[in-house]
Amino acid sequence: MAFLGLDLGTSGLRGVLMDAQGRPVASAERPCHVSQPFPGWSEQDPADWIGALEGVLDEMRATCAGFRDLRAIGVAGHMHGATLLDAGGAVLRPCMLWNDTRARAEARLLDQTAGVRESSGNIVFAGFTASKVQWVRHHQPEIFARIDKVLLPAAYLNLYLTGEPVSDMSDSAGDNAAAACGMGVLKDGQGFVSLGTSGVLLAARNGYQPAPETAVHTFCHAVPGRWVQMGVMLSATDSLNWLARITGQGAAALTGALGEDLAGPGLVRFLPYLSGERTPHNDTEIRGSFTGLSTATSQRDLTRAVLEGVAFGLRDSLEALKSADARLEQVFAIGGGAASRYWLKLIATVLDLPLALPSGAEFGAALGAARLAHAAATGEDPALVMPPPRIDTVIHPDPALTEAFNDAYQGFKAAYPAIRSVQ
Repeated sequence: MAFLGLDLGTSGLRGVLMDAQGRPVASAERPCHVSQPFPGWSEQDPADWIGALEGVLDEMRATCAGFRDLRAIGVAGHMHGATLLDAGGAVLRPCMLWNDTRARAEARLLDQTAGVRESSGNIVFAGFTASKVQWVRHHQPEIFARIDKVLLPAAYLNLYLTGEPVSDMSDSAGDNAAAACGMGVLKDGQGFVSLGTSGVLLAARNGYQPAPETAVHTFCHAVPGRWVQMGVMLSATDSLNWLARITGQGAAALTGALGEDLAGPGLVRFLPYLSGERTPHNDTEIRGSFTGLSTATSQRDLTRAVLEGVAFGLRDSLEALKSADARLEQVFAIGGGAASRYWLKLIATVLDLPLALPSGAEFGAALGAARLAHAAATGEDPALVMPPPRIDTVIHPDPALTEAFNDAYQGFKAAYPAIRSVQ
């Protein structure tokens, strides 16, 4: 008996095959292309998702004997995408992705509608699905008139696999909820920080405690009866990758030049708002900046500033979660940015939280989706199917630098209204 988890991410689709004992036995992935034809736009062709899906399935079918024992498939994917279909099931336009911010005017109008925050528990962000559908109504009325179904990206894969247009309450086992299942993050006090394209600080919650005024996201967990709250910043490793592009250096080379010994706050400050920001500002129009530059500023200084800016952005999310009464004592650290030990030490110190590094390669959304498939097919208790991974190491805050970074964070917070007033 085997279970397959599929995770449709922004950059590609990953599949993980898990055996009946919960052990990953095979994996495969295929890339997907993101189109950004105009500033603030971010789109994908759903046909690319299907091509990636078929490639992953073909590879597993050909190389993994356990694929013959497949019992169930779980599907997770990036959240909030608007996949618009006509009555015949044809895709009407490219899917507008989670980090597409063109619908800011529509989001403002929806957010001001009576009862919306109260019924949803959330601010209406420009990246949310309803905002994008309203944008299509206003800017592409000929397409809007033909809409028969609005599906999230993972739900579109469900439709392709089963013929049924179904989704679940956690935004199609949304990738963050599925990642929480992959790491056994199911109850109050448990959480993770994800250093991917976006930066996410997620806390599992035992009950519904919305705080929309904080710009914290409050969603159903993929596990029944539980919830997740997230602070989200739009440009985490995206900020580092941007610096890598303009300097002609690889991201690993930039962070590697810093070594592993954490230094105190640098003289250069970076605001990581390259694509706007969600938590805590809900501001699609703000843009990033460097301040404190001088003729002595080096590439190394710029790298430190970018890493610190992202860490301070995650601290914003932590403070927002605290105001929603979420309490975290230790969190897992995942995502591509977690490969930098310097960055992890910095984030641990800025958040004043220990960061636990999971052991092994499989503990994210694809494994979480496979675990969800296992629980759904067998009826087993999710808490038994979804244990936390073994911890390889724990990165602790540096107490000698905590106060200095607290002071630097206050300066970071003060910089937002200053730069907002001149943009």
